Amino acid sequence: QKLYRDFDLTVGGLVELADLAVDKVPAHLAPQRWSLAALTSFLLSALLPKGGAVRCGDWEARRLSREQVMYAALDAYASLRVYQALAAMPSLPAAPPEVLMGSEVPS
Repeated sequence: QKLYRDFDLTVGGLVELADLAVDKVPAHLAPQRWSLAALTSFLLSALLPKGGAVRCGDWEARRLSREQVMYAALDAYASLRVYQALAAMPSLPAAPPEVLMGSEVPS
């Protein structure tokens, strides 16, 4: 949505890793919300540094700093590895439908 709103750019074939993780990782093992850093730690046993200076830098600058380029490249690589790890995991079984009180369960 941000790409469309800011740049009138529509993209397809995207996967939201946090949503995919919800389908693959049991809730009791998951944080309240998955971030890329949390997914990298949980699935890859690796640290994804998220220093505030680079993260909050000027990402609209005509030329990005070397640190910004490295940060973006590391995010892209971590995203790929996290996707590969999640894609290799089986999906969680669907939760059984809730039975409303007083309603009959079909036989």
